[in-house]
Amino acid sequence: MFNHLKSLSAKIVATVFTLVALTFVADTILTQSISSRVYDKTEQLTDQMHAVVDQKDTQIEQLLSGLLDSKEHTQALSHTLAKSELSAQNQQKQAYLEGTRQGISLSVASLVSNAMMAGEASLAEERIEAMLEDKQIAAINLWRTDGNLAFRDNVTIEAVNSYVDADVFESRKPDPAVSIPAERRATFDKALETLSNKESFDSTLEDDDGNEIPVTYSYFILKNSEDCQSCHDAAIPNRGVLEVAVDSSELIALFEKSDALIKEMDAQAAEEKTALIKASESEKEKVAQQTVRYTAELNESKQAIEDTRKEASMMSMGSKVFFFFVTILLLILALRKLLTTPLRRLTSAMLRLAQNDLSVEATHAHRTDEIGAMSKAIGTFKENAIERQKLEREAQNHMHAQKERQHQIDALFHTFRTRIQEALHTVSNSAERMQQSAASLNHISSATSDRAHSVNQASSHSSENVQMMAAASTEMTSSIEEIGQQVIRTNDLVMTASDEAAATDRKVASLASAAEEIGEVVSLIKDISEQTNLLALNATIEAARAGEAGRGFAVVAAEVKELASQTGKATEDIANRVQTIQSSTGDSVEAIRSIAAKMSEISQYTTAISAAVQEQNASTNEISLNIQQAAEGTKDIVQNISEVASSTEETKSSADEVQAASATVASVATDMRGIIDDFLEKVAAA
Repeated sequence: MFNHLKSLSAKIVATVFTLVALTFVADTILTQSISSRVYDKTEQLTDQMHAVVDQKDTQIEQLLSGLLDSKEHTQALSHTLAKSELSAQNQQKQAYLEGTRQGISLSVASLVSNAMMAGEASLAEERIEAMLEDKQIAAINLWRTDGNLAFRDNVTIEAVNSYVDADVFESRKPDPAVSIPAERRATFDKALETLSNKESFDSTLEDDDGNEIPVTYSYFILKNSEDCQSCHDAAIPNRGVLEVAVDSSELIALFEKSDALIKEMDAQAAEEKTALIKASESEKEKVAQQTVRYTAELNESKQAIEDTRKEASMMSMGSKVFFFFVTILLLILALRKLLTTPLRRLTSAMLRLAQNDLSVEATHAHRTDEIGAMSKAIGTFKENAIERQKLEREAQNHMHAQKERQHQIDALFHTFRTRIQEALHTVSNSAERMQQSAASLNHISSATSDRAHSVNQASSHSSENVQMMAAASTEMTSSIEEIGQQVIRTNDLVMTASDEAAATDRKVASLASAAEEIGEVVSLIKDISEQTNLLALNATIEAARAGEAGRGFAVVAAEVKELASQTGKATEDIANRVQTIQSSTGDSVEAIRSIAAKMSEISQYTTAISAAVQEQNASTNEISLNIQQAAEGTKDIVQNISEVASSTEETKSSADEVQAASATVASVATDMRGIIDDFLEKVAAA
């Protein structure tokens, strides 16, 4: 069941299901969005209608409020007019009372001032007492500028007497000082500061019966006028302050009556306003009831629209779900017929083809859709599989031939290694023997040269003493015999060295031939590497054609191609080294041939020396028989000995060259051994 769910048709069905579901969801969301927009529009329209009703209520309320405000304003104007009339009457009465108070205060001030100017303080006091008989005047006080009550001490009398410099006024008995009360001191100081006669202070005062009556204190500044300066110092601007307390009970009663009338008018206005507000509230209640009825009708209509919208949405949802499942069912049936069954057959065919079952046939190749293309691809895979099997057989045959050829190459390498080692060993031994022979030849040449010098000296002395010639000739005979033997041995060594040089020449030639054979083998390996690279390229192309099935074969082909590339590089390296060996071998051949030529020349010299020694021996025998020919024989001996010495020097030089050439051959043989070993190791590793 789970495998069935993992099939392509299930995935396609799931995909289509998802797409249809997404379409269904999108359509549902769109429908819901449209429905929501309709609902929002309905809500908006309802809100607008509510707003219109609210606006209507607001306008009605504003009209009622405006009407109420208008009535309240009219009522307020009426009450204000009444208050204004009452206030005007009160102000007239107050002005009258204030005028009376001011008149009384001014009259008192004038009387006191006149009495003071007359210099009669007692008269001033009498007038004050007389004025106090008036019931409207509650109190009259005359204060000095320092706040103390006048006519109670002698301060003013003393100041006047001092100013006029005469005892004009008699001193009186002083009374206790009285200061202005603290509650009235501020108004007193303000009157002095501003020099104003309009300052007043409301307070209370006990009458003769002990009852407190309301009074108003008025303050009048008594200035130091020119008429007063005859007794008072002109530097003092003010003489004092007159304080008059007038009964204000009538004015207060007027204020209280006015306040009572105003309160009565305010109460009446409040009652009228309350009645207006009740009437306005009644009208507002009627409007509110109408608004509630309109709102209920709007809400019922809105609910009916919402119910209709939900019913339509449910019907739309049900029809969409029904068509959705019908579409999915039809899609499953169509996919099973058009896709699932052909895909299963194609899958079975590809699995059989993967198991090298080449009897598979593409059953849907006639279709023109992707199933037909896949069937044709299976046919192509089948043809490629057949071709791949053919290539595999050819590759196996080729690999078998390559293995056989590799075995042959390994055998050739083994034979080459053995022959090269033997040749190099022989060359090394021959070079060592050549060095030994050259050293011996060098030693013999040195000895021969020494003996030749000795013979030359003996021959020189033979011309001076003929009698000693016999003994010298005998000694010379033995020396010549020894020289002959040494020359013979030298000739034998030279011949041996010449033969060994010839043998070395042949072996080096064989080495050159082997190097050429190595070059041919390397060329063969290079051809094999190129063929292998070509086969790897063909295998890579075929693997690419095979697609996923040929991926492993492509990896192997890439490895074979890389190995062939490495083999090609190794063969190029081997070819370069073989070329170096061939070059060194050619140099060795030239050196050995030069040595052989020198040996031949040395052999000729030793042969000439041997012949000269034999002739010298015959001459020495003839000396024994014929002394008369001693001078000529001695001359010939000296000449021959000089030639022997010269030949001996040449022999020594040739021996040195042979020794150097043999050392070169040994060094070249060692280098060749290292190069060949390295070459064989790299070839074996490749």
